Amino acid sequence: MFDIKIFDVDHGFSAAIDCYNHKTILLDVGFNSHNGFSPWQHILKQKCHAVDCLIMPVYVQEHLRDVGTL
Repeated sequence: MFDIKIFDVDHGFSAAIDCYNHKTILLDVGFNSHNGFSPWQHILKQKCHAVDCLIMPVYVQEHLRDVGTL
């Protein structure tokens, strides 16, 4: 069993997949410039101490925003 959260970020979406074994997968990162939301905020609210897998389709500055937060 797993839980998927999909986030609206500029120019697309991001998703956090919380697995039954307490592993977290983050699909893309991004940032929502309209409300200031970053997927990292969700991860931190879940009291997650690490992302076990980060999948980024493009290695550019806007996709790396807040990566060092965790």
